[in-house]
Amino acid sequence: FKSFIFLSLIMSLTIGCQSNAKRIEEVLRDFTSHPIVMCTKDCVTFCSDSTYNPQTINDAILKYVCYIDSSECSPCILKNAYKWNDYISMFKKYGNDISFLYVISSKNYREIISQARESGFCQAIYIDTLGVFAKRNSHIPKESMYHVFLLDNENHIILVGNPLTNKTIENHFMKIVTKRLEMTSI
Repeated sequence: FKSFIFLSLIMSLTIGCQSNAKRIEEVLRDFTSHPIVMCTKDCVTFCSDSTYNPQTINDAILKYVCYIDSSECSPCILKNAYKWNDYISMFKKYGNDISFLYVISSKNYREIISQARESGFCQAIYIDTLGVFAKRNSHIPKESMYHVFLLDNENHIILVGNPLTNKTIENHFMKIVTKRLEMTSI
């Protein structure tokens, strides 16, 4: 099942270029061979939802992480973060079994919080002012297409890609959620 997802990702990320496909395959293989170190306690946390409990992240069976490093335009990304709200609300029935996290590497946390308030995004945003997330996860590729990924309960990467912009990723995500979360609630 995991190799099927891996191969599907490669096919969906490439558009006919064999040398590009081989490079993406190598990057994904290296990237997914290491777990992600979640170091949210080292971040400034902002959430517009007063019912959010950051302690539940460690208990989640699945975590979808959107990582914005310091080279990316965080205002541009936050401007569109609200698009996740409807998507995330579909998974409320799973409670704390699934978490959606934004991790933003930026020294200016006040600006990020201001932009987050304006965005209408309803999930937690972890602002990594010290660059700890990048240091502890140096295996994360620099290219932003690898900065949205799904983790299992042990923080191993099981899917890479944005389900909001890629139907293949969304289909795989739905299958994983169904398999992992609905089976645990039986």
